[in-house]
Parts: sequence; C-alpha cells; structure tokens
Amino acid sequence: MQAPAHVKRVAGAAYDDVPTTNPQTPPSRSVREVLGPRRPTGWVLLKLEALGPDRGVLHAPDCDDAREGAPVLELEPLLKGFDRGFDPDS
Repeated sequence: MQAPAHVKRVAGAAYDDVPTTNPQTPPSRSVREVLGPRRPTGWVLLKLEALGPDRGVLHAPDCDDAREGAPVLELEPLLKGFDRGFDPDS
C-alpha cells in the first residue's frame, strides 16, 4: 500500500504498529450492530408559551420531552423560517 504523494511522515512518530495492509476478513459486526438502529431524522418543536409566543425548544423526534404526535420538521427550513419570523404551526 502506497501513501499519496502529499502525505508526509510526522517527525518523531513511530509507525511500527500501524497496519499497512488491507485486512483479509471483514469486521465481524456491522456498524448498525454496534451502534444500534438509526435515530429518526428531523426535529419536533415544543413551544414554551409561558415564556412568550416566540419561545420554543427543538427536540429529536424520539426524545422523551418531544410532544406526542407533533409534526417532524427538517432543521434547515425550520431555522430559515424562524430567521424570517414565521410560525411553523401556521
């Protein structure tokens, strides 16, 4: 295995224990087996009416504090909308 030309050795670093060949057998466990299932994507808005009409907290959809049955929103459009002052419930 040859390193790309732009890769340089670090002065004083020992490379004796760094593998330089591709392992012959694949890992015994997949990423999903190790990390578990993916979390749902998106965000759920929890309004904090007691602090004012424009206050809220974003939660992951599977968060215990997320409102049951609330619509799942994508982050980028949500943040852009808040920046423009819109209400995502309207």
